[in-house]
Amino acid sequence: MPRAGQKNKAVKRNNYLFFIAIDKYQKVARLNNCVRDARDVLSVLLQKYHFKKERLVALFDEKATRANIIRYLQYFAEKLTENDNLLIYFAGHGYYNQTTNTGYLVPVDKGNFWDYISNDDFLRYVASIKTFHTFSGLCYFFKAK
Repeated sequence: MPRAGQKNKAVKRNNYLFFIAIDKYQKVARLNNCVRDARDVLSVLLQKYHFKKERLVALFDEKATRANIIRYLQYFAEKLTENDNLLIYFAGHGYYNQTTNTGYLVPVDKGNFWDYISNDDFLRYVASIKTFHTFSGLCYFFKAK
């Protein structure tokens, strides 16, 4: 805490965005508004808040493969520091396995739940990203089996 008469030194933080939105699934039912909604949210963040396009990774439709999602989670874990902030947005299918009580993100290119990204694995990656703030917003369209 600063003493009387001293100013707080503001730390300049870089704000990063990781957006994943999928409508055009290859192996499961298609969705209609995930990409449009993600683009709308991005537009507001880029125009009205302190986010810049050069600090944005957007994986829409065919780019939102399992390999790409994991690749960029690893990238952020290696690149970002405690002086950065990260907002993660996912809109697409989710899957819930009642037998194992496990939820999954469904990438664009996978049709079987053993190829999905478990919430546990996703959260493990997010926990390894050592940012000042990390916010993860997941919008799933679940189908339990």
